[in-house]
Amino acid sequence: MQGERRQHFRVVPEAGYPIAVDITGDNFLETLEAADISEGGLSIIVKSRFEDCRIDKSVTVVVRIPSPVRHEFAVTARIRHVVGERFGVQFLDLKEASRLKIDAYISHRLRNQSWFMKLKYKLGIA
Repeated sequence: MQGERRQHFRVVPEAGYPIAVDITGDNFLETLEAADISEGGLSIIVKSRFEDCRIDKSVTVVVRIPSPVRHEFAVTARIRHVVGERFGVQFLDLKEASRLKIDAYISHRLRNQSWFMKLKYKLGIA
C-alpha cells in the first residue's frame, strides 16, 4: 500500500465516541474499534493478531457509527494490509445509504478539524 494515493479521505473518531466494529472471518469473531474511517474502508485497532487474518481475505464487518450520525451497517470487506496493531479493510459492497452516512460522519468530524485538514480533504490529498 505504500506509495499508493488514497482514493478517500479518512477521519479519526472523536475521543470518547468510538466507531465499534464487529469483524467476522472463517476462524474469528471480534468486537474492536476503528482507528479511522472513509467511504472506501476503515482501519481497525486489534488487541492481538487473529489466526487466519491475511491480506486479501474476505471478512464481514458490522460498523456502528456514533452520534450525531448514529448508523449501523454490515458490509463485506477485504483485508488490504496488516501493520502492527492495525489492519485496514476495504469495503466491497457498501450500500449507498451507508456511504451517505459515512460521508455525513466525515463532514461532522471535519467541522472540528483545522483549516489545513479541511483543505487537504477538498484537494483530495489526505
